[in-house]
Amino acid sequence: MPECPHCGECTEAPVKSTLLEADVLLIKPDCECAFNCTLDIGMMALTGHQENCKHRGNDIETLRSLVEEMVRGMECWASDEDGIHNDAWDSYVKGKALLVEPVAHEKV
Repeated sequence: MPECPHCGECTEAPVKSTLLEADVLLIKPDCECAFNCTLDIGMMALTGHQENCKHRGNDIETLRSLVEEMVRGMECWASDEDGIHNDAWDSYVKGKALLVEPVAHEKV
């Protein structure tokens, strides 16, 4: 298999960490992993570190935190409108379950 054109080490079609060049800085430029290749650019964007970086935290906790932010956003939006939108209800209930928070009522 050919070597990665970016780092010369990877062999599985990695994605170069071009998030440093994005309008919003998503990864930590002072970490050595910022210029490594990754097979999971989405999680790198979310965690700020490449998958094998020693500074990367717990992915489960990072995802739980993201779900919590999304649930709070849905609740904020719902308070300005007519509650949680019907199309978002199932996702809202699953998010609340992940956070071990009861849902106040059934969606009608």
